[in-house]
Amino acid sequence: MSDHVLVFRKRLLAYSETFIADQGQYLPHKQAVFVGFKRDESGIHLLDGLNTCIQKENASFPGLARLRLRLGLGLNAAWLGALRSYQPKLIHAHFGPDALAALPIAQS
Repeated sequence: MSDHVLVFRKRLLAYSETFIADQGQYLPHKQAVFVGFKRDESGIHLLDGLNTCIQKENASFPGLARLRLRLGLGLNAAWLGALRSYQPKLIHAHFGPDALAALPIAQS
């Protein structure tokens, strides 16, 4: 099994961000897992057939999960469990604001 890399973007994936899908697909010796808070329907098809782990799809109450995160109360347990199941070796966040949003994942 190859090492997993979490590729984080708050909204997966804007249609104009094809480069993010391409970069993740062509990592040598690594397997990308595209991670975000919610889907962006304009470009989510760019990730068809690839590993994704979206908070909104792993939380019974997505709004509450997002509020917990904003208040610094930690990640939703179900989403955290899903992320940990990949045993990621690295998190790559696109853009500065997304890096800040991904920080709680890195700290968990």
